[in-house]
Amino acid sequence: EEYLLFEESSLEKHEYHEGNIYAMAGARGPHNEISMNISTLLNNRLKNKGCKPYSSDQRIYIPDISVFTYPDVSIFCDEMSSWNNDQMNSINPSVIIEVMSPSTRKYDENEKFELYRRILTLKEYILIDSISVYIEVWKCNGKDRWELKKYKRLEDYLAIRSLNVRIQVKDIYRGTALERSGMTVAEPEVEYGKNKVSIEEYLEMENKADQKHEYYEGEVSPMPVNGITHNNILMNLIGTLKTLSKGKSYCPFLHAFRIYIPEHTLFTYPDITIFGSNLIAYDKDEDTIIHPTGLIEVSPPTTGGGLNGEIFHMYRDIPTLKEYLVIDSECVHVESYRVNKKGNWELQEYKKTSDSITMESLGVSISLQEIYDDTGLTDAG
Repeated sequence: EEYLLFEESSLEKHEYHEGNIYAMAGARGPHNEISMNISTLLNNRLKNKGCKPYSSDQRIYIPDISVFTYPDVSIFCDEMSSWNNDQMNSINPSVIIEVMSPSTRKYDENEKFELYRRILTLKEYILIDSISVYIEVWKCNGKDRWELKKYKRLEDYLAIRSLNVRIQVKDIYRGTALERSGMTVAEPEVEYGKNKVSIEEYLEMENKADQKHEYYEGEVSPMPVNGITHNNILMNLIGTLKTLSKGKSYCPFLHAFRIYIPEHTLFTYPDITIFGSNLIAYDKDEDTIIHPTGLIEVSPPTTGGGLNGEIFHMYRDIPTLKEYLVIDSECVHVESYRVNKKGNWELQEYKKTSDSITMESLGVSISLQEIYDDTGLTDAG
């Protein structure tokens, strides 16, 4: 009630989450152009279709977690529902679109997506980059199951399947410098504040060091120290996977194993790495492996150097990777990402100890009860 009174009298927009009020960053330049383009395009395409787009002035309320937020574009189908008979507080959107600026990219891709997944009516979540030609569409294919499709070319057509709408990517970027340059996506830069070193220098230092370090675009950062619960989960997982791997053509390794992702000049140590029958070593270092089949991270923490938000974007560029699990060490919650039959990444969530995760590429099933054994964590938190 205090937030709504405050917001009603404020000249700026603010979000509300768990009792805290956050000022929203002001959008500039390409962000505004893209927001206006997509709003106009959708308004034209959705006429007489029972769906209507709204701009960032429309506030969304998520009752389950007491969140008020202002998406860049929200689409409501049929009649718009409101909370507490207040048309300013809408609930149950069908599609949400966020335009990512450099300052909001991590938040939009990670925390906001996690919040928006609590909206039971949400069918698609669309992220449009404002500094490169890059669009992600997460589509809900069932309870706790989301599929990812990416667009990186101006000549592509963005398909919003739940609305039965197709829009050329070039029209979304109309009037921006990206329309002319067609600059493709570049992974976000991370400034560690360290002096840059070559790959050869890093490998020479790392092979002599007692502590593990991550290497990203010339910068070196120590890997974080894991807590007791984190390690208990890892021990449970590696024990289960070792047992299940007997007689199969794959092998799991704990985080002592270093992998290299050439596309992003990243050397890192996933919590658990799964390889097929033949390990392929990096040609410059026999102790570094490329082309894993599966990766498992226990979060928090996952990687060093502040890459937690971007790491999955980099992992997705590993051509052999089929599955990626993120296991929460603070509550019973597992996110399972896998490549489906169409070649797209698909997300499915598990939140009960009675649930079982099927790792399809490995042909094994693991229960959350096994994962969280001896951690003290339960379905109630």
